[in-house]
Amino acid sequence: MRVDIPIRAEHILAGSPGDRMSGRNRLSVFGVVEKLESDRIHCGAYYVGTVVPRGDPTYLVPPSGWYWRDYQSVPLADINEFSRVSGEAMASKSARTLLKNIPERDIKRAICEILMEDVPKDWGGEQSDLFSANIRVKDRPTTASFLLKGPASFKPMKMTHLGKNGDQIDRLFAEGSELCVLQHCHDITPPVRNMMKAYASRMGDPRLFTIIDGRQTIRILRAYAKLGQSHVPPEDTATYLARLEGGDRSDDDEDDEDDDGVRNDEDDDYSNEDDFDGSPDPGDEVDDDAIPDEEEVNADDGD
Repeated sequence: MRVDIPIRAEHILAGSPGDRMSGRNRLSVFGVVEKLESDRIHCGAYYVGTVVPRGDPTYLVPPSGWYWRDYQSVPLADINEFSRVSGEAMASKSARTLLKNIPERDIKRAICEILMEDVPKDWGGEQSDLFSANIRVKDRPTTASFLLKGPASFKPMKMTHLGKNGDQIDRLFAEGSELCVLQHCHDITPPVRNMMKAYASRMGDPRLFTIIDGRQTIRILRAYAKLGQSHVPPEDTATYLARLEGGDRSDDDEDDEDDDGVRNDEDDDYSNEDDFDGSPDPGDEVDDDAIPDEEEVNADDGD
């Protein structure tokens, strides 16, 4: 029995989709049977694509329990070489301040030791801070590129922190690794996270990505006893609730102080964070109530 599916060349995308349409390949077709003959079936195709068998390690398929829209974001504990973090308590806001005095080169050295990689030298044309072929995601060998950001500006990462030209994520994905990792000593804002996801979701070039913020970085250092850190077991729910009932909220985000100990109600408002040079973003909003009226200024001058 022969199946005929006429397809026009203008409906085929350039590159690998066209290559898959030639030779002997296993494809999935969604369409309609238009005519039946004794030895032939004539069909009209609505969609032709590559079969992606669930569980096949050669394809980027979401593991069981993951949502489809987030399957390219790999949790830190799913990377075999960092899996010990699953036994670590989530680092508190105060613990994160330890990274304020740890230079990027020390974090880089610690990660290289965990991955059993030599510490690469920095140079101007690098696309990433570290490349490794000794990475496994859920036991599957893969390659990984790391972009590491130290405490030169100890504040939440914004797009303006990604190099002079804002192109460090682009350069990270240009290296061609299957897993791209972004690490920062502080929080990482949603626009940066969305940019990582956008690059990982490009049609024809899907990737995996992992984001390691300051608290996750502390968990790595504790889990692998690096840079003077040691294991802190996770707190069970009963102990946590008992501590809260006793009035101890030392690890809660409600303790809204800056890393320098100064009270700041805007600590988690990323829109008010300054850039490296101390100037606000062009798109930042200015609170009109914070600007005194001209009459108030004149009255003060009269005093």
